[in-house]
This record gives sequence, C-alpha cells and structure tokens, in this order.
Amino acid sequence: GLSDGNRGDSPSEERFVKDLCETIAYLNEQHETVVLIGHSLGILSSIFAMNHCLKNIGGSVLLSGGMTPRAGLGQGMSLAQKLKILFSSIFTPSRPVIKYEREGMVGLDDPLFNFRYTLRFIRLVSFDDIGFPEKLDFPVFVGIGDSDELFSVDSCRELYEMIPSDSKEFYVVEGAKHAEFPDGAWDPLVAWADSKYD
Repeated sequence: GLSDGNRGDSPSEERFVKDLCETIAYLNEQHETVVLIGHSLGILSSIFAMNHCLKNIGGSVLLSGGMTPRAGLGQGMSLAQKLKILFSSIFTPSRPVIKYEREGMVGLDDPLFNFRYTLRFIRLVSFDDIGFPEKLDFPVFVGIGDSDELFSVDSCRELYEMIPSDSKEFYVVEGAKHAEFPDGAWDPLVAWADSKYD
C-alpha cells in the first residue's frame, strides 16, 4: 500500500478506523464485493471494519483467533523490557518496541509478517472490547487449527457464536497450528468462497 506509518502502530482508534474504512471504500470502488480476511490480530481489524464501514463489506474470513488466548501467553517479560516499553510509549510512541515471539515461530524472515508493535496499538486492538454490529448480512467463515498454539478451538468457537450472521461456517483444520497449515487445509475455505461468490 501507500501507508507512510510504522507497521504495528496507529496513533489513535479514530485514525485506525479512518484508514481502514478509506482502504475498504477504495477497494469497493474497484470491486463489486470486498471480503475481509483477518488472521490472528487481523481478526480485530476485520471486526473494527464491520463496526465502522459495514456497507462496503460483502463477507469475512476470520482465521486463527478466539476470545481468550491460551494461559501463559505473554508471561515472563523482564523488568527491563517493561521499562523499555513504558519509556518508548512516553517519548517515542510511534516506535514499535513490543516484540512478539514464541517458541517454534516460523516466517520470521517474511516481510509480510509483522512481529513488533507499539503499546498504543496493542491497547487499541484488545480482545477485551470485542463486539459485532447488531446484524451481518453477509457470509462469514471462521477457521482455526486443532493445534493452534495461541487460541483453543473452544475459544475460537466462542468468537464464532458471537457473530450475528445467518450465513456462517466454522471449520477446524486438522494438523494446523497458528500460522502453519498442511497441504489441502484450505480446500473447505475455497469451496465455501466458491459457493458464496461468483
């Protein structure tokens, strides 16, 4: 895109929503149907979009997320790390210093993945305040790996149950982790998309 901001940062919720809705409106001018695809934290971006620019959305795919992360995630941050985050949030709030890492991560050298965030962005995209519009008049596909390291299948199903759509599907990917999917894992997603869209 043409973004001039730092990845993993947004100065405010208002700016985040404005940028998100402008992008979706632009895509909607170019394409009849825009289907949002959110993976992990991207689920929250999709939900923000549903709450603020619903008229330009024709469907949604929500992958590898849930209402409550597994116990123990984000634990063990040292005092030095906490102070670095605190001081950065005061003096250089746009500098991403919160590094996301866990054992067994893949894709660390992939430029499309982001693993550093600002404190203000993490506060912005909290699962604590998650909510959907009253009604979604478009199809929604929710998927999670049965071996996802961050969210349980039950936590993802809880998210699925909250979705106010009469056209929604829940799929558990056998053998999949949070960001690793075996061959053929997304055949059901492709079949779903083919059945819902021309």
